[in-house]
Amino acid sequence: MSETLLRALDALGTLDMVRLLDAILVAVLLEAAALRWWFARTGRGPAPHQWLPTLGAGACLMVALRAALADAHPAWIAAALLGAGVAHGLDLARRWPRPGAVTGPPGSARR
Repeated sequence: MSETLLRALDALGTLDMVRLLDAILVAVLLEAAALRWWFARTGRGPAPHQWLPTLGAGACLMVALRAALADAHPAWIAAALLGAGVAHGLDLARRWPRPGAVTGPPGSARR
C-alpha cells in the first residue's frame, strides 16, 4: 500500500474503522434486499441462489474484521470466518461443473 493510504488509515483510528465497516455492512444488506425485491417483483436479474453465497462470504469476512478491530472474543472472529468459509464453499459447489455437464460458451456443446 502507498504511504498516503497507510497514513490515512492510521488517522482514521480503530473506532472510525469499526463505524466504516458498520456502514459497509448496512450497504451490503440494502443491496441484498434490493436484489431480492427486484427479482421477486420482475423475475429479472440474478436469482438469490446466484448471489447470496458470494455476498454472504464477503459480509462474514467484514464481520470478522469488525470483530477483530473491536477486540471481540476470538470465538466470535472464528465463527465469522467459519461462516465465510461455508458460504465460499457453497458458492464453489454451485459454480463447479458437474460430471457430464456441457461446459464452455453457450452453443458450443463441448463435453
